[in-house]
Amino acid sequence: MATFNELQQVYLEYTHNLLPGTIGLSFPDFCTGYNVFTEQPAFPALHGANEEQAATNYRKIPVDVEQLKDYLACDFKIRGISVLMQISEPTLKRRIKEYGLSIRGSYSNISDNDLDIVIANMLKRFPKFGLQLLQGKLVADGYKLQEKRLRASCARIGLKKAKPGLKQIPRVVYHADSPLQMWHMDGFHKFDGWGFVVHGIVDGYSKAIVGMQVSDNNRSETVVKLLHSSCIIWGTPACLRPDRGGENVLAADYMLNVRGV
Repeated sequence: MATFNELQQVYLEYTHNLLPGTIGLSFPDFCTGYNVFTEQPAFPALHGANEEQAATNYRKIPVDVEQLKDYLACDFKIRGISVLMQISEPTLKRRIKEYGLSIRGSYSNISDNDLDIVIANMLKRFPKFGLQLLQGKLVADGYKLQEKRLRASCARIGLKKAKPGLKQIPRVVYHADSPLQMWHMDGFHKFDGWGFVVHGIVDGYSKAIVGMQVSDNNRSETVVKLLHSSCIIWGTPACLRPDRGGENVLAADYMLNVRGV
């Protein structure tokens, strides 16, 4: 097996024999492709070869053409396809070019004037459509467009841009006068798949956790037992605010029996 010094010597001879204007391997690539059994480079020098011929001397990453066509037909982006096929974006772009495929060729070649007419008629029928709904409707009608063309057409016909935050929902400032005035009760169901159901009760004034338990079910009997034990320790609140789930029915009956309507 060749040593490092012997590899260096062979690499120097390899680069010395290259003709001017030709492309050779770097030393790491040369060492990677060096055949230690025959003691010869696996990629021989291309004397007098041009850049395209030298590029074909490297080992190509295999790409499934049919799978690539399916991804392009489903409107996958270059970045998404590269992640799914586990290759780099430059390599993917080279393969698309080599196989004669095109992403731009899949877009509609409708003129700007015709596109403006189509979108204007569409907005007359669906006046509340935004960019996403417009794009979906255009695709359903057979018009596949770049987003920048769609935005430019909407700007030409005077479609107002969305301005989030202008129509704010009026909120009421939460306020509790004292402890035991309002308790809030709810369940946590992220661990239901593992058989854990978490129920908790919080005092609205002090934000203290007055009740918390992990159970293996979400039955109403389990919830009312937690409420009853919390009332024994902390006292009964004036009001209880749960959601309208079926597990809170007995808890509502408990508060009605203690506090009334």
